[in-house]
Amino acid sequence: MLKISFSQPNFRQGPGGVAAYLPYSCGLLWAFALTSDLVKENIERHRFIYQRDPIEETAQDLAQCDIVAFSTYVWNRNYNYELAARIKAINPDVFVIFGGPEPPITKKNIFKDIMPFADIIVKREGEITFKTLLEHYIRKESFDEIKGLLINKNGEVLETADGERIQLLDQIPSPYTSGVFDHMLPFEKEWNGTYESNRGCPYQCTFCDWGSLTYSKIKKFDLERVFGELEWFGENKISFLDNADSNFGIFPERDNLIIDKLLDVQKRHGFPYRTNWAWAKNQKSEIIKMAKKVMHGGTGFNNGLTISLQSLDEHTLETIKRSNLEVNKIAELFEECQKNNVPLNNELILGLPGENKDSWRSTLFKLIEIGQHDGFEAWQCQLLENAEMNLLQRKVHGIKGIRVSDYFSNGWTAYEASETIEIITSTNTMPQPDMVASYAQFWFLLTWHMGGLSQFVSRFVHKYLDVDYIDFYDGFRKYLNETDEVWREEEETFAKCIDSWYTTGDRIEGWVGDIQISAINFHFKSLFRMHLDGLQSRYHQLVEEYTRQQYSDKIPAEILDEVIRFNNSYITRYGEFEDGIYELDYNLHEYLIYRDAELVKKPTKIRTWFPHDLERSKDFLWYVQAVYFARRRNFGKNFLETIE
Repeated sequence: MLKISFSQPNFRQGPGGVAAYLPYSCGLLWAFALTSDLVKENIERHRFIYQRDPIEETAQDLAQCDIVAFSTYVWNRNYNYELAARIKAINPDVFVIFGGPEPPITKKNIFKDIMPFADIIVKREGEITFKTLLEHYIRKESFDEIKGLLINKNGEVLETADGERIQLLDQIPSPYTSGVFDHMLPFEKEWNGTYESNRGCPYQCTFCDWGSLTYSKIKKFDLERVFGELEWFGENKISFLDNADSNFGIFPERDNLIIDKLLDVQKRHGFPYRTNWAWAKNQKSEIIKMAKKVMHGGTGFNNGLTISLQSLDEHTLETIKRSNLEVNKIAELFEECQKNNVPLNNELILGLPGENKDSWRSTLFKLIEIGQHDGFEAWQCQLLENAEMNLLQRKVHGIKGIRVSDYFSNGWTAYEASETIEIITSTNTMPQPDMVASYAQFWFLLTWHMGGLSQFVSRFVHKYLDVDYIDFYDGFRKYLNETDEVWREEEETFAKCIDSWYTTGDRIEGWVGDIQISAINFHFKSLFRMHLDGLQSRYHQLVEEYTRQQYSDKIPAEILDEVIRFNNSYITRYGEFEDGIYELDYNLHEYLIYRDAELVKKPTKIRTWFPHDLERSKDFLWYVQAVYFARRRNFGKNFLETIE
């Protein structure tokens, strides 16, 4: 029998890096290849590489195989390249196949200068091409007529016609229920599973190699297959689960059935206890109902709703071929989420071509203005190898970038073949100093407003006095830098570190207590420090001092006192996990949530509760790290409800 191995390592996820990813892409390839009797009778699987095992030891083992296949993306490119090169050095006869989004398939010198160790590169969707390739290998036939390949002809590239897309996805057996991963269970720690209910993306965002490579009609897996996989995850105690659909919720009736099945599995098995989706880009009200169902059903540890906006600047959106919902419809979604206690997270991208410092600042404050009070994330714009932004827009928009090694979750620990990704550091509309200032603006609002420290005060001042958020926070930031030396140093350190990172690409290194800081979580360091050092009261005092100084002559004292007390109920404190009741004289909660609500003096009781993983939160270090890792569940903030 011929022997084959697969390499698809990833970094472990979650606080402490406990959860390893099952190698889903390679599992799909092997499951589909085994539908061929010829493959089944002639090739046996030797090994799946799912984590960053020592390269020399692994290469010595895999060099005994006949075939080694590599699924490659930004988080394992350097590892796979070095492993493949070492395998070839040990045994040049090993047949090396590469696939995945990362190999630079448009470069004519790919085999001479970049990947001389690869015999074949599979372009785009791989199942049909991979199975056909193995069949030809067994029969010792030429690969030249197989669609979807780059073939290494003594360093020269022979590119064949584009491969076929699978029309009926259910031709692909599930790698889970077909037993492909059974030999890997149980795991000594925790597994992270990935599944698809559909495949394809109808959008063409230029920063993304998903739309650029697979722009297409969405095709669906059969529901029974999806249900079977969810049952498998529960039965086999898969802790974390990521849905790989590009737009989950785009088929509301069908996707609701998937959610119902997942919640049923969670209730019966207790697993998976954390789930994550990439929600449909143009959300409708049905999405909120789904998000509420998953947040408050099942194990209670599921994420809320994430809406990817990237920017609210129309010129920028046009440049990147992106469209969002109209702003008034986004505002309606925000309000509905607030009413239903559904944590709402927005994803933005810093450094997009066409964006400038003013439009970025406008996006941040516009989001708050229309009702975003739970959380937003600002990701550095990344230049993915085969995305249109890297291939076509780079020169046009004066894009400059630098490779950094610490922009992977739990990827900053020292590893062989350290991975890097190129981030944009400047464009012709946003020079580097403006990038630094824009990132610092995001960090400031994330800490104080989204972190909850000043949120209810600013919301009240905004509504009661018609003060723009931009004026409230510009004034507050100036006040902090003029009156608080500790915070001034915090600001200076943040800007200095980001500027150095953009300039050199060197890792952002440091610690807050026992939490290691890198670029991926650097913007949360102030919130980490607050929880570790118990600084909530001190920060609340700064908010109170500024608010009283600026607005005490405009807001009646009894109202302002209640607003400040209400504001201070929002942040969680370690160990205080019991429900709390706040008795107020005004309907502050309703007043702030409902746009049309009037402030009324009436006895009101507000319930606060801790909506998170109680048992895990008893571990203080886990609790603090979860402020970042569970940010999409609003970790670190209480849920609030008017009860009478």
